[in-house]
Amino acid sequence: MAFAYKSSDRDVTKATRRLATRRAAHALAALTGDGAPAEALHTARKDAKKLRALLKLVGPALPGSKAENVALRDAARAVSALRDRAAMLEAFDRVASGAAAAEFAAVRAALEARAAPTADEDALVAAFATAFTALIRRAKKWKLKRSGFDAFEPGLKDRFGRAADAMARAKRSGSAEAFHDWRKQAKVHWFQAGLLAPMAPALMAPHVALAEDVAERLGEQHDLVNLTDLLPTLDLPGDLRADFADAVSAQRRALEQHTLIQGARLHADSPKALARRWRVWWDLRAA
Repeated sequence: MAFAYKSSDRDVTKATRRLATRRAAHALAALTGDGAPAEALHTARKDAKKLRALLKLVGPALPGSKAENVALRDAARAVSALRDRAAMLEAFDRVASGAAAAEFAAVRAALEARAAPTADEDALVAAFATAFTALIRRAKKWKLKRSGFDAFEPGLKDRFGRAADAMARAKRSGSAEAFHDWRKQAKVHWFQAGLLAPMAPALMAPHVALAEDVAERLGEQHDLVNLTDLLPTLDLPGDLRADFADAVSAQRRALEQHTLIQGARLHADSPKALARRWRVWWDLRAA
């Protein structure tokens, strides 16, 4: 299900309502379906991030958008620990592939033991589902104060600018906190670019792909930071822990170097220049 404005959309309010209600329904279906809990949570949390990116795109034109964003943020945060357990296993598999998987098998076993379901898991998932149900009800009444690209431009420039500033801080400091902030801002811009991509698909595709690469690699870097922080809590021989920590650190440095290069390419335009060009593409989308 595409999460994007259509080139045929003329009423931005109606289109925004459609996007919000369908994406929330998609998350709700995942959480209440028969699929694996870890995958359902992953789907629903990603849907929540997409919805928050939408809210930040149209926020300056949508009364109550900040409250909607906070409600989604808090709902997703409540289940973050459940998803993070699975994310640590995925991070391990990226670090210890091939022959290294056998070398570090004891690390994975310790992570698997930590990932066992907890008694309150069902209640947390149910509460998360309730948040999407409530959003669907409210989104049907949303009314934007601006039309056309005017509804997007302030939010687009603000978030693209925040991502550029966060990248600069990450490059300057190299700290996990700075990269974490950049990750959050980069993901918002990726989703916002995807929302507007149908206005000029061939022209937008390279930008969206680059934004995705930056956001996804930063997500992997963040998982490696969390995995490093988790290692001291695992029952492992000291030499094994140190060897695996070295492997994690090497992959983290490689990801950071790659992403800083890609980020510089992504932010070659200023927010003003990007918005000016995308406005032209939006106005010409019918052609």
